[in-house]
Amino acid sequence: MDEDNNNEATNNDANAAGGDSTAAAAAAAAAADTNVEQQQAQSEREQVLEQYRAKIREHREVEARLKRMREDVKGLQGRYQKTEDDLTALQSVGQIIGD
Repeated sequence: MDEDNNNEATNNDANAAGGDSTAAAAAAAAAADTNVEQQQAQSEREQVLEQYRAKIREHREVEARLKRMREDVKGLQGRYQKTEDDLTALQSVGQIIGD
């Protein structure tokens, strides 16, 4: 009978040890899943940051192009005003000569 009790105790110890290894394996798998999720989250974060940086670069390019266009418009308005002044002066001279 003592021998049966010893076998049961050994089996219980083995099952307990096997249960611990199963729990350890489950914990390791959970940690691996967490690690994978963290890597995916990090990768997603990096992608979003890269998209954000690209949009900022695009915004700066558009802003620079807009500034150049505004300067061009300002120059064209100046040229237009000078042309209008020249035409007015020419008309005045023509009117003086006509009189």
